[in-house]
Amino acid sequence: MARRFLSLTLTLTFLLTLGPALVFPAAAEGTGVFYVTEAGGSETKDGLTWDTAFADVQVAIEACKTAGGEVRIAEGTYVPTTNPNNSTGATVSRLVHFSLRNGVTVIGGFAGTETGSTPRGGATILSGDLGTQNDNTDNAYHVFYHPDTTNLNATAVLQNVTISGGNANDSTTTTHRMGGGMYNSSSSPTITNCAFTGNEATIYGGGMYNFSSSPTTTNCTFTGNSAPQGNGGGMYNHSSSPTISHTIISGNTGGNVRGDSPTYSYSIDGTTKYGVNNSDNTPTTVTIVNPDGTLPLGSPAIDAGDPSYTPAQLTDLAGNPRVWGRAVDIGAYELPYDQPLYVSVEGGANGKDGKSWD
Repeated sequence: MARRFLSLTLTLTFLLTLGPALVFPAAAEGTGVFYVTEAGGSETKDGLTWDTAFADVQVAIEACKTAGGEVRIAEGTYVPTTNPNNSTGATVSRLVHFSLRNGVTVIGGFAGTETGSTPRGGATILSGDLGTQNDNTDNAYHVFYHPDTTNLNATAVLQNVTISGGNANDSTTTTHRMGGGMYNSSSSPTITNCAFTGNEATIYGGGMYNFSSSPTTTNCTFTGNSAPQGNGGGMYNHSSSPTISHTIISGNTGGNVRGDSPTYSYSIDGTTKYGVNNSDNTPTTVTIVNPDGTLPLGSPAIDAGDPSYTPAQLTDLAGNPRVWGRAVDIGAYELPYDQPLYVSVEGGANGKDGKSWD
């Protein structure tokens, strides 16, 4: 009990002391910030404050794309309502999707009261579950759809959201049978602190499909996605070379990653853990990730990140601080736990963290 009290006290002190530093990259000078809430008003509102927030995520992205900037989304569940990239397919109502844009950073997890760029709310879920809840036959084909006309680069950024409920099973258009969570063609966005779960594709890439694309994922988790034909329930890569850093792709149906191999650093693909640039690939037999994407005790993802790496985003998808242990955890969630604190009469000067005898 005493150790739990000490750990809690130190954690609260950490948050109170460093809280203002837990920030996301701010919008560049001269660019805009637009706000979205579930209870947002009609789209006649300007989206420039929480009080005048938009209700539609894509409306905010489009408002931001000319000059660039940030879209800040309050906690809640949002579904696409428009077809911004003019896709075609068998069922028109299922063609709606979200789309990133170059120069726009989309950040979830806000409470809807913050005055700065640090989210302090709960989960933001971007969902393809359009109609009858938990019946994916009427879900959007893709939660995010990026055909080659979008031509996304690394300045198209998505942070701190869960992507779920995409079901790419169109009966007539091959494109809409790939990439239920995210479809990328000649598009290479930057994705950080996100979870892909509960997405499905008939052919390729339940969580993500990449064609001629090189997206970057950092501290992301892909689990519980499906590609029934065995072509990458988590991710499928065709003529693509994603950079996968501090990311878990495990627990998906139909294989975890198929097609071209990404470049892994401090990541887990299936049951194989990688070090720097595909090195030190070590099989593991213990449970890596829970069905909800969080880490179980004993997961090989705990404290398994690059010891020299300090994430720019210093909170995980659940709002817990990073780094909790000796190094950042792999995946979208950090495991908060009561870590022992080490004390010796020969202890060092200020600046040591007490997390080991050294």
